[in-house]
Formats: sequence, C-alpha cells, structure tokens
Amino acid sequence: VSQAKPSVPIIVSQCGPPTDGLLTFGCVTSGFFPESLEMEWTLGSGSKSSEVQFPAMMSQSNSFTAVSQLQIRATDWTKNSLTCTVKHPAGSETATVKVMFVFSNMYLFFFFYIAKFSLKINPPSAKDLILFNKAVITCVITGDNKNEVEAANVLWTVGGQTPNQPTIVTDNVKETTAPFTKTSTLNISQSEWFSESEVKCSTERDKTPFSDKIKVKKGGRDRTSPSVYLLPPPENTQDNLVTLTCYVKRFYPKDVVVYWLANDEKLNNTEQYQQNTTSVLEVENEQLFSVYSQLVVDAGEWLSGTTFSCLVYHEAIDPTVRMIARSIDNQNNKPTLVSLSMNVPSVQTCGA
Repeated sequence: VSQAKPSVPIIVSQCGPPTDGLLTFGCVTSGFFPESLEMEWTLGSGSKSSEVQFPAMMSQSNSFTAVSQLQIRATDWTKNSLTCTVKHPAGSETATVKVMFVFSNMYLFFFFYIAKFSLKINPPSAKDLILFNKAVITCVITGDNKNEVEAANVLWTVGGQTPNQPTIVTDNVKETTAPFTKTSTLNISQSEWFSESEVKCSTERDKTPFSDKIKVKKGGRDRTSPSVYLLPPPENTQDNLVTLTCYVKRFYPKDVVVYWLANDEKLNNTEQYQQNTTSVLEVENEQLFSVYSQLVVDAGEWLSGTTFSCLVYHEAIDPTVRMIARSIDNQNNKPTLVSLSMNVPSVQTCGA
C-alpha cells in the first residue's frame, strides 16, 4: 500500500453522567497508511482540556487505526458543537457531534458528517513565466456540496493588497457529481511574482475562513544559465523507432521550458512524435538543477535527414537571445565526448 486516507472519524462518549463535571469523548478513525496522522479536537467556544492521542495500531490488512480521547466541561458542550478532525498526507476527514437535549444528567447528542470542503493554490507554470513574462496562479475550491462550492466567493491578495486591475477570472462549477470544483485564476506580471510578494487566496464556508498562500522561493545563489547537449540515438539500433535525448544541465532557478522542432517546425506530443520530459532533478549539494527531455521518432524519418532541434528557455539565458538551441540530423551528426554528471556515464553527444 503506498498511501490510504483515513475513514470518516466516529465520535463516541461515556455512557453515564459527567464525572466531576467532565465528559469524556473518543474519536476513532481507521484504514489509513502510512502511520503518520494528526487528530485535532475543536469546541465551539474554543476551550479544550485533557486531550490524548494514543499510538496508532496496525491491523491485519496493514492499515492503521488511531484513537484520540478528550475531556471537556459538560457545561461547555451543552452550548457548542464538538468536532474531531483527522489530518493525513492522503487526505483529511471531519465529524461533529452536538447536544440535542439533557435529561437527568444523561446527554442525547446528534452525530453528523460535515461534507468535505477545501481550498488549494497552485503555482504558475514555467512556460508562462519564461515565455510570456506573466504568472498565472490558480485557486481551486473542492467540496462535496455543490451549492456550497458555487456560493463560495474567492478573494485574492498580492503582498497584502487587493489586485487593482481586473486580472481575476472565476469559473463556474462544471461537475454533475461530487467532488465539485470551482477555479479562480489570477494573472500578475513576472516581475511581481519574482518580487517575492505573497499571493493569497481565501474564501469562507459558514463563516469559517479557508485560505492558502504561495510565493516564489529564492535560494542563496545567483541565477545560472544551463548547458544543453543533444544526444543522438545509438548507432546500431534494431528498432523501428529512435530516441533523441536533450540533456539540460546545471541551471538555477529550477523553472525551465523545453521544446522540440523538426525542420524548424514545433512538434506536439503525438503518436508520431512522442515526447517525454523528466521532472527537474537537483544536483546534490549544489543548488543546481538538471532535466532530460526525450523525443521518439520513426527511424525512417531520422535516416531521411530530417533536422531535429531542442530549444531550451530559462530566465538566466541572455535576454537578447532568450533561448539555447541544439540541432542534429543523421547526415551531419558529429558526436563529441561529454562527461555527464549525476552518475550518468559518458556518452556520445552533439553540440555544447
């Protein structure tokens, strides 16, 4: 099991009347993996006491069960609802109980499930930042209740201030079944994004605030322009397909865009031209990054002499050039020996 989210928690209470004016509650959740889990109690009045979370226990199905215990004053609970929230890397769940009436110190309470509701902000893409000099930031509201998601009003701030110009677009809910989502998009300039201004997205649900924030992270080193190598396919391939590899090496910061061309025409990722770019890899202990992009093409097209090019865009490249290009074809391929880092053996390459 890689990851499994916890079940909706179940809240139980002691059967008898309060002890010394205190009521004891338990919150139980199960089915989660890995073990790391946080359980949190909240009372309407904000007061809590004697909260204990016991170590999680593994079941025969290799998932975990966890229990948290809480004691509160009985007089506090008669006026407020009590909520148990479980937080886990695979997802969070919430349950709430509320007193219906009290009879001879015996409490009848109502247990109900609160529909999930969340808000998440997503960073701008490297493509927009580098090619179009803008930062497009999205804020996604997700929930089980369509009316709640539709009614949520999204607010943006940049550096603590509301954006002046109309750069915000909010879509309507499109889904017909849960979960429902609504996306709000904020456009700001590249310079504003790199100024390290904090961008915040917020909304409310039943007067409870939800928010998320993001800002560019700058490291302790100067911008570094990448080196680019275009690697030809192996000479003795027996396949009907050949693979070209563009190795983009030792750059900072990590945002980079890679394009492929065939005879100066931009290629899309199709069955004829299969493109695959790895996630950005960090060079250990150097705060530098590298990435590989591969293009798989028909061997016949490669042998016919089509010229393939790898174009790399990065903010540290001279702005008068804006990109680094490497080209290769089967007729004029002149490989040179280049030593690659990151435990990649030396290979025959073209252009550097």
